[in-house]
Amino acid sequence: MKRISFVLIMLITIFYSFNVNAKDTIVSMNKYEEERFTSIINGYDTEGKIDGLITGGYVLKEKLSVDDNEYNDYQAIVAKYIDNKLIWKYTYGKTKEDFLDCLNYSYDTEGKIDGYLLTVIETSDFNEESTNETIFIKLSLDGKEISQKQLSIGGQIRINKLITTYDGESNIDGYIAIGNNDRTSYLIKLDKDLNVVWLREFPNEGVPNINFLDLSLVTKDNQIVGYAVIKEVIDGSNDKNIELLRYDITGENYSVITDLNKYDSYSLAEATDGFIVYGATSEVKLDKGDESYYLINYNSLNEDYWETIGESPLDKNKKVILLPIKKDKQIKEYLLLYSNNVDQSTEVVKISIEGEIKDKIKKIYDEYHSIEDFNFSNDILYLVGQVNCPKDDSCAYDSKSLYLISEEEKVIEVKDNDSKSVLIIIGVFFVLLIGIIFYKRKRKMVV
Repeated sequence: MKRISFVLIMLITIFYSFNVNAKDTIVSMNKYEEERFTSIINGYDTEGKIDGLITGGYVLKEKLSVDDNEYNDYQAIVAKYIDNKLIWKYTYGKTKEDFLDCLNYSYDTEGKIDGYLLTVIETSDFNEESTNETIFIKLSLDGKEISQKQLSIGGQIRINKLITTYDGESNIDGYIAIGNNDRTSYLIKLDKDLNVVWLREFPNEGVPNINFLDLSLVTKDNQIVGYAVIKEVIDGSNDKNIELLRYDITGENYSVITDLNKYDSYSLAEATDGFIVYGATSEVKLDKGDESYYLINYNSLNEDYWETIGESPLDKNKKVILLPIKKDKQIKEYLLLYSNNVDQSTEVVKISIEGEIKDKIKKIYDEYHSIEDFNFSNDILYLVGQVNCPKDDSCAYDSKSLYLISEEEKVIEVKDNDSKSVLIIIGVFFVLLIGIIFYKRKRKMVV
């Protein structure tokens, strides 16, 4: 009898062990009323080796009340973590609302990383007239401000994305950026010293509002052969038209590859050949949910090279993020992050460079996490974003920064059919067990 009971307990234990969640370490500054990390990149030491992670975002320093008016003093922030410990932090901003637009690296004359590059709008006090000019702030590897440089272009342009570029011999030669103002959008090439090499203005043609939303390099045999851009056009009736553009290497010419209006969201990423468009789509058939993810690899000739549609339901209102994993400057695979709409978990799945969906390596069950970006280094996942206070709870903060470290890779899930089978087996086992007990008791009574 004891042996039967032991087997039963083992079966139940095995069933509940099918869901194996990776162990996580969560770190938060938790020093401000509101905090959010929006970017994460590798941190480097003076020998050019990765020794930590650099996070960027914004914090609410304080709320100011002047003449019955309330002002939020947001500041841009960059912080370095090593072994889950905050090593240094840098904040930028006076009393106006200041945010971090881009986080990248700065380079020396030889193209080696010598610091971190922040892209922001020049700050001012709330009672001062703002210039609204974009500036670049260079930080040293230990977080000290080295210099500030204004984007030397006539007119006020806000930079949406800044990507490092390289020449035909794979040497770092500067950056490519997209930016917008109230009138039009721009594609901008800069050198390593942030001087403007060339600027291409997208023709307005009387359209009320044009925005460049995302940017990617277009590559062929590890050479840059152009730039892909997602363009949004909003007409007078607020109807949106989303187009995928391709510029050549000089930015002189562009062509429209396709429109992206049928998709629920759209972003760009690098590929081994060409570039990748990805996001959320409702053009799927799922047992649960109405949307999943899609990836389309356009090659360097603008042809649809491969397309992948996910089978997992996702929340289209949350971010879908594709991270290329490189080795020796070559993309080896991708990690895709999305939010599962059924259980509100955050999931990360591996995808090959041919678009094959592989293993799921991460699943976080916490609806109060808002993931903004993630990184993968030395087989460890790093996720950043925000932790929000539950609506039915009383917190000392409205939202705090999220820096989550996952050191375990595998996440095992039980499929619906498998879990039903296990439940049926356990149910049958219970019936048999009760029958055996009843039979033994009956025999004792007869004897």
